[in-house]
Amino acid sequence: MVNNNRDIGTKDFKIMDLVRSLKEDDFLIPTFQREFVWEPSNIIKLWDSIYKFYPIGNILYWETESFLHTHRKLGGFVFPHDEDTVKKFKKWKYILDGQQRATALFVSLLGGKGRVEDDVEFDYTLYFDATNANFFFSNEFDKKKDSVPDKRFLIKVRDVPEWPFAFGREIAAVSGYNVEINDNLERLARMFHDYKIPVVHINGVGISEVWAQSH
Repeated sequence: MVNNNRDIGTKDFKIMDLVRSLKEDDFLIPTFQREFVWEPSNIIKLWDSIYKFYPIGNILYWETESFLHTHRKLGGFVFPHDEDTVKKFKKWKYILDGQQRATALFVSLLGGKGRVEDDVEFDYTLYFDATNANFFFSNEFDKKKDSVPDKRFLIKVRDVPEWPFAFGREIAAVSGYNVEINDNLERLARMFHDYKIPVVHINGVGISEVWAQSH
């Protein structure tokens, strides 16, 4: 029998709004979801799509009064609440679809050292090469800095939403700055301001239905 209180709706989230919702445990990732399995190359492709303002699909979450066990660490980031505290929430919002995409954004902006294939430690800190508009990870930083006019053109992506007002003037004064770099940095900043990710919510759905749809 269908619950008459069932509801579905969609809201557009900016990148940092989605990341903060995960960071603050507003959105949770239940442990019945598979572990984060994306390779670094998949994360780069995701960011490249966002930078080019291509759609990346929506994120689906389930709002419920039912508690489920959730992941308390992702990509080196430890969430602020332990499980005993999470149990005391009055309602929970669990990501059911789009977990890999949401987690990829999260770990590359807030994560630290996590594990990739073959259990190798990996630093998820993401950078942007303003000279050619390419994303890369910290393990390539030393090699990259020898190929650019100034290492200040290698931008830590997590810093972009917090750029101070004077950043544009300061970077424009760096030797080697040109119109292409200016355009690349403007698009990078605009990505955080204007790119929207559709987030779909459902409620009024039972655990058995959610379980069936997730397996």
